Amino acid sequence: MTAAADEGLVDVHDRRPLVFAPAVARRWLDPAASSDDLAGLVKADGVPASHFVWHRVSSDVNRATNDEPRLIEPLETLL
Repeated sequence: MTAAADEGLVDVHDRRPLVFAPAVARRWLDPAASSDDLAGLVKADGVPASHFVWHRVSSDVNRATNDEPRLIEPLETLL
């Protein structure tokens, strides 16, 4: 699931992963939750971009055939 990008992430992409804390995720998965309840969770309860550590990674992540741990290793800053 994704939501509109917020904070510094808008410089990279217009969407961001929608991440919930466990208690909120249980509410999201509740079959009795209404559309309004779910919309409220997206707006108010998603974990904001500021709670993550962002770093540049290899463009190799863009190929579905690549699947190895090195893909998420930060690239060194070029001087």
